[in-house]
Amino acid sequence: MDYYSCIQKSLDFIEDNLIKDIALKEVAEAGGFSLYHFQRIFKALTGDSLREYIRKRRLTEASFELLYTNTRVIEIAMKYHFGSQESFTRAFKKVYNKTPGKYRKENKNITYYHRNIINVDNMKHITQNIEVVYHSIIEKEIMVVGVEYTEQYNIITFNKMLKDFISRKDLIKNVVDPNMITGICYSDVSDFYPEKQVNYMFCTEVRDFKDIPKGMIGKLLPRRDYLVFIHKASREKMDDTFNYIYGSFLPKSGYELLEGDDLIIFDYKNDNESRLYIPIKT
Repeated sequence: MDYYSCIQKSLDFIEDNLIKDIALKEVAEAGGFSLYHFQRIFKALTGDSLREYIRKRRLTEASFELLYTNTRVIEIAMKYHFGSQESFTRAFKKVYNKTPGKYRKENKNITYYHRNIINVDNMKHITQNIEVVYHSIIEKEIMVVGVEYTEQYNIITFNKMLKDFISRKDLIKNVVDPNMITGICYSDVSDFYPEKQVNYMFCTEVRDFKDIPKGMIGKLLPRRDYLVFIHKASREKMDDTFNYIYGSFLPKSGYELLEGDDLIIFDYKNDNESRLYIPIKT
């Protein structure tokens, strides 16, 4: 699969439909993806969630109309699907630090949206802290027991969830390795933004599902083919590794993704190494 050309098809679809009601699923399908994986690949390649990218592009086009046409602000707001003049003004002011009316009056063009530039620190992280194990197969179903969480996504809440699970994990019986923890994210992980609620599970492998503690659940991880990556840095830099995997490695690899949960497996006493499992088709 040529990821870059597929993403370009989706970008073209967005540009052709900025003044229409855009369903995220339609954008993904324009590039030949499922929404689940498209959002992660899209964010890794553009630096924005799909939802945020569309909002930025609409604001930028709206700013041009403010400067170069006499169209009323309310008409521009409705044209670019902000719902009302008030919501458009709030969104515009948050980005441009001035109201649409003041922006039009000052008559000075400010191009808001542009792509991020890869920085040196990120390149060092890619070359020094990521090891590609390539194709691995989990030969049998794995039983895990743990806690499901629904939280806003950021590293603070990630650590909060992990700390809570660590404080409760000794209640779990028949554990295979008490130091090893698995993280599973059920949400559309690349559509993260500060207020986004994500569904996450921290768990550990067990020999059976007997005596599951109150407030926890058992889950069966299926036999599956994965690409495996070793992340040799703190978990706070995990997003950088995922961005490399989905934005650089996968587009060039020839592998096709299988819709399913990514896994993060790590020794909770060692913050400097984790294994990332990405499900693939065979």
